[in-house]
Amino acid sequence: MAKITDGYDEPIMQLHLAEYQTITARITNWITLQFSIAPIIGGVLVLLADARDLFPLVVNIWVVATIVNIGIAAYLYTLFEMMNNAQYIECKLTSIIGLEHVPYWQYEHFRSSNHAYSPAGIYLTAVIAVLVPLIALLLHYFLWPPLLWWGDSIGVFICTCIAVWGFILARKGSQAQRELWECAKHRNTRLSAVEELSSANPEHAGDS
Repeated sequence: MAKITDGYDEPIMQLHLAEYQTITARITNWITLQFSIAPIIGGVLVLLADARDLFPLVVNIWVVATIVNIGIAAYLYTLFEMMNNAQYIECKLTSIIGLEHVPYWQYEHFRSSNHAYSPAGIYLTAVIAVLVPLIALLLHYFLWPPLLWWGDSIGVFICTCIAVWGFILARKGSQAQRELWECAKHRNTRLSAVEELSSANPEHAGDS
């Protein structure tokens, strides 16, 4: 099998490897940020609970709903960034470095059988964001009536806008993950073909 450095000057190869390390570090940073979203949102809600007597009930309801949706949108944004970075590595950087026939970066391909961890699964979080204004409206109607036209209208509008933004991020993240999986699938197919060819023609295995 040809060396991955064939056709490349060593400085150029080092630059590509440095790019790979930078992008994987960026993915790690996004994962860290993603896990910090829930504690941050929880802390903000605790602070708001202490100040609930300072604002009308309708304001409290929709501020909480808005903060929840901001947290969901932030989660979807980190997911979108991670998928975009991984897509670049799998679909672009792999071919640039010359690793089309090398079995590496297998995690995404391994997880492709998990339905929750999938392009369609990304939309599940976006669905929650869409339901948040509806749940807030129902809670206000049944538990703390009456509804206030001005307050509830503004709250529904703001929460819905954030939910739409989250849905757009989910769509982009889903597309990036789908393309990432397609690239991983094609690379594994090529890898299998090379291995079968090498097995069938062992005398030419070193030339593949």
